[in-house]
This record gives sequence, C-alpha cells and structure tokens, in this order.
Amino acid sequence: MKPFEVQPWLDVGGVVGLSPRSDVPIEKRVADALLRLGSCPSSEWETAMTLNQEQAVCVDVSLEQLALLLERLDFSSDRAEDIEGMVFWPYACAAMEFLKALGYEWTNQLGFDCHESYVVRWWLPEGMVGYMVWLVRQGRSVARSPERLRYHDLEQKRSEVIKGLSSALERHVSRRFH
Repeated sequence: MKPFEVQPWLDVGGVVGLSPRSDVPIEKRVADALLRLGSCPSSEWETAMTLNQEQAVCVDVSLEQLALLLERLDFSSDRAEDIEGMVFWPYACAAMEFLKALGYEWTNQLGFDCHESYVVRWWLPEGMVGYMVWLVRQGRSVARSPERLRYHDLEQKRSEVIKGLSSALERHVSRRFH
C-alpha cells in the first residue's frame, strides 16, 4: 500500500493550482514525488508501505494540514505521549520525506512553510490518528516562528484538522465493527 495517494477530485476548502515555488502544477509535482519515493524508498517509506489496509486509516488532508501536523512532532520530547508515539515515527518521517520531495524542506525557523491547499489521501496506523489528534490539541509547533504568525486563522485550521482526523478514525472503527 502506498502511504499517500493523489486525490485530484477532492477539494477540502482549497483549490488545486500552481505552487509559487515552481511552474509545474501541484498535481504533477505530487505524482512525481510519489513515484520517486516509491521507486527508491527509504526504510521509513518501506515501513509505511507495509501497512495492512485493514489496519490503516485513510485521512484526506491538504498539504498545509499535513505540515501543521508534522511541525508538532518533537523528536527530543520526554512527554509520555511522545515516547509512546515513537512507534509511529517511521510513518511521520515518511510524511516528512513526502513534503521534502515536494520542495518543502524543514527549517527550525519556519517549520515546513507549506500553505498548499492541494489534498492527498494519507494512510496511517489507527493509533497514530489518536496521537495526531492529541498533538493538535496539546502539542505546539517546534518551529521557532510562532504559528499564529505563519498560519492565517490558526484555530480554524486546527479545528478542521481535529475534525478530519476524528471523523476518519470514527469511519474506520465503525467499518471494522460492522
């Protein structure tokens, strides 16, 4: 299974268009990045590809929402939730590789600085969805520049991410028990 899928027919409050970083439409950039990552996968990408479809939760996220989620991962944290969440880090690292392959490199000052509204389908373990909801509610970005200065209407975006993750998890659990 691929960790991400192109979903050109989805629109979660955004538009599909050109990225300011490239003359190539985002749809092509996403497809090219997925092809490159799948043809020469890292160990994290391979781990993400081995996820069993029955255990996987599919979440439709914009690239901006994905960046907002990943900026909250603190690999040096000693919080109990982050220590327990270490089991999901290969999936998070695969997602970071995906953003990097699209040209959004992490900086300590700005995080991923991705404000692209293009939506992809992200397949991740059931437990990671709960961890990500916790991160959006309790965590904070590890980038130095405050989120409120980098994201327009931050609370609305956080609320949308929580709602999207929670409803995806609810659909997954109800499908599993029916």
